[in-house]
Amino acid sequence: MAGLVMKGCVRGTGEKGLTPDEVVAVNEQVLEKAISQPDSALMMIERLRAGDFSVLDTTTASLQWSGPLPDYRCDYLRAKVYAQTLEGLWLDSAIIIGERLMTTDAAREDLAYRQNVLEMLINACRQHRDDEQTIRWSTEFIDIYRENDNETEILRTEAEIGLMLSGIGHADEGLAKIDSVLTLLSGKRKFNELDASIIALKRKVNVIKNILQTQQTHPRPEDFVRLRTKSPVREGSGYTQGQKNNDEQAEEVSTPLPHREGQGVGLIIAAAQQMLDLLADYEQHPDEFHDGTYREPPEHLRPGYIDFYRAQAYMFMTEAYAKVPQQTLPQPLPVREGSGYTQGQKTNDEQAEEVSTPLPHREGQGEGLQGEGLQGLQGLARHYLSLFESTDYAKTFAARKDFAPIYGLLGEYDKMLAIHDEQEARLRQQGDTVNVEFATILHDRAMAAEAQGRKDEALRLHKAYETLTATLNDRLLQGKANLYAARFHAIEQQHEIERHKATSRYLGIVGGCIAIAAVLAMFFAAYVVHKRRVVEQKNRSLVRQIAEAVEYKKKYEELEDAIQTPPVTPLFERRERTSAEESPLDGGKETEDSHQPIDADIFQHIHQVIREKKLYLDPQFNRQAASDYFQITTRRVGAAFSQGSEYAKITDFINQLRLDHARELMTVHSEMNIDEVATSSGFAVRRTFSRLFKEKFGLTPTEYRNIYLSEI
Repeated sequence: MAGLVMKGCVRGTGEKGLTPDEVVAVNEQVLEKAISQPDSALMMIERLRAGDFSVLDTTTASLQWSGPLPDYRCDYLRAKVYAQTLEGLWLDSAIIIGERLMTTDAAREDLAYRQNVLEMLINACRQHRDDEQTIRWSTEFIDIYRENDNETEILRTEAEIGLMLSGIGHADEGLAKIDSVLTLLSGKRKFNELDASIIALKRKVNVIKNILQTQQTHPRPEDFVRLRTKSPVREGSGYTQGQKNNDEQAEEVSTPLPHREGQGVGLIIAAAQQMLDLLADYEQHPDEFHDGTYREPPEHLRPGYIDFYRAQAYMFMTEAYAKVPQQTLPQPLPVREGSGYTQGQKTNDEQAEEVSTPLPHREGQGEGLQGEGLQGLQGLARHYLSLFESTDYAKTFAARKDFAPIYGLLGEYDKMLAIHDEQEARLRQQGDTVNVEFATILHDRAMAAEAQGRKDEALRLHKAYETLTATLNDRLLQGKANLYAARFHAIEQQHEIERHKATSRYLGIVGGCIAIAAVLAMFFAAYVVHKRRVVEQKNRSLVRQIAEAVEYKKKYEELEDAIQTPPVTPLFERRERTSAEESPLDGGKETEDSHQPIDADIFQHIHQVIREKKLYLDPQFNRQAASDYFQITTRRVGAAFSQGSEYAKITDFINQLRLDHARELMTVHSEMNIDEVATSSGFAVRRTFSRLFKEKFGLTPTEYRNIYLSEI
């Protein structure tokens, strides 16, 4: 089934687009073929998929179309054919295909196509008795109607959801939803709203019947009488029962169903009577209801429309009255004035005139029937039976088939059995007797046999009914299992497709990221090269500036040495004097004597000696070493530099000399490595040398030498 379901669910390529009229023409012809020959219709669809439009009639075959019919349209037609067959496996396939089509681009982009698929899904799920899925797709349908601001269609669908809710155990909620729909539609004299009200009333009857069937209870006549006095009345329906305001009416309509014997039957009668009231009003005032919507039948079809729904209302009334239990009523039952039912004689003209007169739900109206309540109810049931049989719809097989169980309720077993015989003959002709219809036939025959005293036959039919019911239940469960398995497989395939798509997207994203990264890398590399060139240019300029500054400094020092006055020393030549002589600077010990040299003179002398003798090349040379060498205190050394020069301390002076020496080594001795240059310049640690060099010249030693050498 998976291959069947998943085949061609994507939109065809190269589609030019069918016009709406062409789409309708193709769909109608294929689906008309599917009514009698579904297999031929499926073959027709495959030929259309292949582009062979000769399978259509001459009118449709002349479409302005080239190429195959798109897959998404072929799959919709295929699902529609499957749904029309109403067979288990084909319904499963229709649902799976429909669910798949809802995820296609065509369903997202084409609103009309999406609506068609949703309608098919809703009908298929309803036939499959999958109420939960029916509610799901109906709710999505409501969203579409809400987008189009189509309030009436929203209410129609809400009524359908109310019916489905009763099928999944939420009967009260479903009934309340339908009552809410009826309240919102009340008083709107347009055909579209009238038709929606009639359909909602039918759904309400079905919900109540489902509840009664589930409860398997029988109403009590006294409850039945009481309920009939509280039947809701429609404004503008042509029937009034005195004055009743809108609040009272809304309260009665929206009241949830109490789970009590008899109330359900009374609500069925009230709903059926509302249908009759609406139909009578429409029949008498068709012009007032005219709205031109597509649902409104033309004038020549209007009687058939009224006849169809009036027959169904009569059927509901007949069944409801027939189900009242065989008990004596404590109170007389109300009698329909002018309803065609009398205790005496009425002419046919009087009866025909009174048939359409609404039933007055008023207490005490049936006085005079004391002791004849049961007979009155049976009489009302037979009265509505005669009205049903007088309709054109009652002459159809579909109507007689639906009415057969009601004949059994009235004890007219011969009519019921005759209909079932005809029904069985049709089923055997179709080759299908394992279905709900045949189970109903067996059940009704067993009840008839039991009522007529044919016990053995009744027992045999009951056993056959139970066996068939068990088979149908098993088949239903198997069908649901197959459907869930197909859904699971379809979801797995969809997930696999999504995984492939995700992988492709991932690879695409990765490829894109790689491409972007490559482009960014190229830009970054170009930026780095550009910045490097800019830095190199700046560094070259800096090296040239440093070289120029060094030259100026040398000239300055040479000029300074040339014009400098003789130093204050032979006094510093302490090493050449005897140890007993006083130091000329401090008289052996530092004093406050005013004849001592000033700091600037001391600095000039220390500066000159350190440079000339290159004392700075000793890594251990520092302030203490200078104090020892010049035989003055460290304080005096520090003051000479801090007070008598531009240097804050002797260390700064020494490091400058060392850096100048290192720079000169790197320019003259290119064979020396940086460690050798640092050591030869008086630095004990290379890291300190590199840090100080970068601080002074703005370049590392390596950068400076490379740029300098490249400039030579």
